[in-house]
Amino acid sequence: MDYSDKRLLIISNNVLSYTQDNGKTILSFFDSVPKECVRQLYFSGENPGVSGYKYFQISDNDIIKGVFSRKRRGRAYADVNSDVEVSSFAHNQARKKTALMRLIRECLWYKKWISDQLINWLDEYKPTAIFFVAGDSLFAYQITEFIRYRYKSSLSVFITDDYVMPRTNESFLSRYRREKVLESMKKCVTDADQFFTVSEPMRQAYLKLFNKDSHKIVNMTESMKLNGNDESKENDKTTLIYAGGLYYGREDVLGSIGKVISQYNSAGPSKKAFLKIYTNQKPDQALLDKINIPDASSFCGSLDRSQLAVELNNSDILVFVESSDPLQKEKTRFSLSTKVTEYLSLGKPIFAVGPSDIGSMDYLFDVAECVFDESEIEDVLKRLLENTERQNQLGILAKQKYEKYHNKEAIQNQLLSLVFQEGDKQDND
Repeated sequence: MDYSDKRLLIISNNVLSYTQDNGKTILSFFDSVPKECVRQLYFSGENPGVSGYKYFQISDNDIIKGVFSRKRRGRAYADVNSDVEVSSFAHNQARKKTALMRLIRECLWYKKWISDQLINWLDEYKPTAIFFVAGDSLFAYQITEFIRYRYKSSLSVFITDDYVMPRTNESFLSRYRREKVLESMKKCVTDADQFFTVSEPMRQAYLKLFNKDSHKIVNMTESMKLNGNDESKENDKTTLIYAGGLYYGREDVLGSIGKVISQYNSAGPSKKAFLKIYTNQKPDQALLDKINIPDASSFCGSLDRSQLAVELNNSDILVFVESSDPLQKEKTRFSLSTKVTEYLSLGKPIFAVGPSDIGSMDYLFDVAECVFDESEIEDVLKRLLENTERQNQLGILAKQKYEKYHNKEAIQNQLLSLVFQEGDKQDND
């Protein structure tokens, strides 16, 4: 593709990243595009960690500081000197915000994000295409609309999580805010040139909701398979690894798995099992008490991408979990975790626990040992631990699915042709 006349602006909450889920996913879409043809406007407090791009950051703190001075409303990063791998708890899960706090935040942002430095940064670039990661911040829709009309840019909208479907037991303020987000999202999707979602359940639900079909796209991660790491280094035990977030009830499922492993080990098997848990969060003591089971499971800290690749390659079984709690399902039912693609690329057996009607479990159904009822964890996991032939079979299935559906070059070319409006639109599979 000729990029000489193409200028892409990514608008999202999270900055491009090698380690953080949303930033990592967005980077995987566009890392083949010349860096001078890609810029990012983002709204979190994270510092850029991927070199070669130009960024503009506006955070909540900038809005507060900029109440009386437009000059303090954000900043441009001309370049990042070197790539940064996050190997600590630098980006912990933010403190949970109530509906009232979020509405107050929207009031603070309303028409307070405009500044001379942002307009100058945009005017110098004049984006021809916008890739907007649509979330639940109303101001982000207003900013995207302003930029699109100012520069007559094409617009691609990407939705990674569900923010607009009805919730159980939501308060009046939560419902009011959700309906306002839905209103903004519907207008944005209707006006968009391209519409992207992350899973088949999300695609089907949003087709009904917005009366507009979408293209499915997922994290296009490079394979995490390392040469010479086909066997676990801990041959005296079966090593299971979970790498991901400890929220949305996942910690409870991991605790259940740890207890099952403890019971399994106490029966004196020929080869004991152990679950290692890695996350970029910093767990509090209550959470640690749930997931640390003596001689069975343990929180092992935070890893950068290269360290994680080594650990995953040295494992025997990869663990994926989601909660079956109805309130937690509402948050995850349409999502497709970035870990799914990474796990598949390793060609190792995957043990997945979660409800059958959510995006990630639906995607893993034909290639993983899936448990849809947590009461069955013990029986299914025990059979898997004792059946190396089944483990090998699942590893082959995972590798085949990765190679068939996650060919990065082919999928990326299709995505870029849509974002930059070149060629025919691709059909959904």
